[in-house]
Amino acid sequence: MGAQADDQAATPVSPGFGGPWHRGDSFPLLLAHLTDAVVVHQQGWVVYVNPAGTRLLGAGNADDIVGRHVSDLSPALAALTPTDSAMSEPSSSSGLRTSLKIRLLTGEMADTTALALDVQWTSSPAVAVLLLEYIRDHHEQTAACAGDDRFHAALSALPEAIVVVDHHGQVQFSNPAANHLFRRHLTTTINLTDPALSQRYPLYDVDGEQLPRWRRPLTRALQTGTATHDIIGADRANGQRVWMAVTCTPVTPESDHSPFVISLTDVTEHLTTANELSYQATHDQLTGLPNRAHTIATLDYYLRARHRRDPLAVMFIDLDDLKTTNDTFGHSVGDLVLRTSAHRLRQALPATATLGRLGGDEFVAIQLDDINALPHITNTLHTALARSIPIAGHNLHIRASIGVVLVPPRDTRTTDHILRRADHAMYRAKTRGGARTHYLTTPPQPFSGYVPHYFPRLDDQPTQPIPRHGAPTT
Repeated sequence: MGAQADDQAATPVSPGFGGPWHRGDSFPLLLAHLTDAVVVHQQGWVVYVNPAGTRLLGAGNADDIVGRHVSDLSPALAALTPTDSAMSEPSSSSGLRTSLKIRLLTGEMADTTALALDVQWTSSPAVAVLLLEYIRDHHEQTAACAGDDRFHAALSALPEAIVVVDHHGQVQFSNPAANHLFRRHLTTTINLTDPALSQRYPLYDVDGEQLPRWRRPLTRALQTGTATHDIIGADRANGQRVWMAVTCTPVTPESDHSPFVISLTDVTEHLTTANELSYQATHDQLTGLPNRAHTIATLDYYLRARHRRDPLAVMFIDLDDLKTTNDTFGHSVGDLVLRTSAHRLRQALPATATLGRLGGDEFVAIQLDDINALPHITNTLHTALARSIPIAGHNLHIRASIGVVLVPPRDTRTTDHILRRADHAMYRAKTRGGARTHYLTTPPQPFSGYVPHYFPRLDDQPTQPIPRHGAPTT
């Protein structure tokens, strides 16, 4: 286990932190090559020691230490916790530390300065102890400052931007990554809660809405005294928006005057990639409309919505004679017809309607309100599609058959059943010559008392046919 233990990694957090420190994959390497000794234990049992710790404790390898109880090294070490202020001295910048004697594996006793850190070890809480060798020919304060410098050196080596502020938001420390992120404008004269700074540098949530001051991560953390975790956006000088994972954590949560550590990680590329993958997974590549899976999931959500008090309408739209267009002009022209049809349908539908492509030449529109206007809406769709498309000296006219199903509130039919009924209505329109709309309005039992007053005709009565090359009649 010893050889493997050096490759394991704890996720460190500053003393007294309430949660894991967000970091990059470079920290395990930093931990293994840290010049100071690090011992990680869970409930007192050592689960990891780095090479420097192995050397300091006089062990031949990590296996001689891993598995021992820390009280074997020092009873005081077993009692040391990140929030144990009774036995630790406050440090101006690195939290809590204590001087203690530790028993080496050779049997000798050595003086050390210990710094306890909360960590996550294999997803479970643990304590990491940083053991700083005590230099006897220096004053105690000099040794303490050396420990702080080492801690700052570790922070400086991290790829994440780290900023330490006091309980008023005044900057106390920033590592090189933070200075680079803030274009070297981050100094100890800056208070990050300054209203003028908030106005000059607006922040945005993941929906692109500007965050008011009270919703900014640091402001919330300072007001509540608890850690905050957010994804925020900020604009660079060139107008490019960068997205960051921000964590604001109190160093000593039990204190009203606790400093806070702010960790910022650039996640722009990850967020952009995730958004692109999500879009590709839910949208049709040819038309840009929601794809079949996303459309069905959306309809299912609306059908199951408990707050739905009004009926909705499902319109199944199928282009007429697209196969003839493909056979005559080729599939590239057929793709153009599909893209044009999708655009025209989207433009003709009300803004509150949802439009998706099921596949091939089939589209589904979900109308949530203004059901009384459905005859007008479907006629508008026919009119929009009927406009000619000039291609290779020809004027193509798009025609479509539309099947409409009304879904009253508390309707227990499944999404698949509703779509099949709408598909059946569309097929009835197509067998009557196409370029028309057919309505299925009678709801299923036990809703026989429901009166469908939203359509001009009831019980599977088709509307009048739409002329092939002209405006629809009413």
